[in-house]
Amino acid sequence: MNILKELNAINNRVILNILSFSKEEGEKICKAANNSVLLGITAHDNSVEEGVKLVKELKKVCSVISVALGGSGNVHNWKKVLKIADLSKAGHVNQPFSTSLYVNGWLREEQIVNALVKPIQGSNDKVIIQKISDKNDDYIEMNIDDAALIARESGITSIKILPVKSIKPDDLKNIVSRFAKNGIKIIEIAGGLDETNMVEYINCCLEGGCEIVIPHIFGAVTDIKNKSTDIDKVKRIYNLINC
Repeated sequence: MNILKELNAINNRVILNILSFSKEEGEKICKAANNSVLLGITAHDNSVEEGVKLVKELKKVCSVISVALGGSGNVHNWKKVLKIADLSKAGHVNQPFSTSLYVNGWLREEQIVNALVKPIQGSNDKVIIQKISDKNDDYIEMNIDDAALIARESGITSIKILPVKSIKPDDLKNIVSRFAKNGIKIIEIAGGLDETNMVEYINCCLEGGCEIVIPHIFGAVTDIKNKSTDIDKVKRIYNLINC
């Protein structure tokens, strides 16, 4: 949590998570978002060596770098994320729920490790925990209070909910409220965020009672194929949230 205080959160509560493919682009993103940003990379699109090198370059313009799973939250990238974060001291580490506890312990709680869960449409009581398996449908459903307890008791302070596009804003608010009441201070949202819905989803998280919201804005501003982020879109999104 203290790591994030180095960033200029919007209204002290919102930090954007945006991919950057170079130090020069990272500088432009930070300027467009008034430093209210975590620059990110994905393990899916980088080898360990490439990822470590890029994180170290990006840390010259942003003190905390987010290492994402990539591939729409591909849980099989968890170990590569850990290696990149450990070797580069990135600061923000994305993990499936099932490996987050191990990774948090490995990193000695020196970096923020989130725990990824998937919401269930129409349910405010349970979330999906994806298993590390070759089967796409290999998962368990867990009561939110139980998930929050396990995370909190293991030093996990952030829960990532993906994809939020699969649920209604009010359902997100109720899910966040359950996590917040059980001591989870940071909520990260991803999957389907764009200029048309972002403010509503962020407000639902804030109204749900979390202290910090981190929206992961990838598809709305990033061209993965050409490895570029649209700076004008970043600026528009920042202005939308900061109005």
